[in-house]
Amino acid sequence: MWYTTAHETKRLEVMDDTVSPASSVYLQLGDGLEIVKSKPKTKKTPNYYRVGNGTVNKNKIESIDLLREMANMSKPAQFLVLAIKDGMSWVNGFSPVVRITQSELCATHQKYLKKGFKELKEKDLVRRIRRSHYMVNPNALIPPDYEEALKVWEEADPNKVLD
Repeated sequence: MWYTTAHETKRLEVMDDTVSPASSVYLQLGDGLEIVKSKPKTKKTPNYYRVGNGTVNKNKIESIDLLREMANMSKPAQFLVLAIKDGMSWVNGFSPVVRITQSELCATHQKYLKKGFKELKEKDLVRRIRRSHYMVNPNALIPPDYEEALKVWEEADPNKVLD
């Protein structure tokens, strides 16, 4: 924020972007005050998800290289990962837990769901959270709320039989 006096222009430091009622500015007689508020510049980007790259960060969290895994997956496994990714939208609040019901799928996709889940469960890339609800490992497809997703992932028992 800037203010001007009759002799010079000075910058008034304000910690946040607002002037609270408790903020005070003292001016000498004949001094003027000009307040200019500007919006921060934002970069335009498309919608995106973050994917793991297979490295370890400074917090010792190892990500899973999702693109490499996808390249080596069978078609049924790819179908399931993409179905889960497509289900993570504004409709479910971008939750990483996605509902996929077999009754809404054609016969081929029902087979893909079963075969893909079996393959991905063995690799610990997908877990069934509850009946008809699936989740990709949050270290592979990193959701907006990573810590909450990791908690859900760890609470889900990969050996529990739901069907």
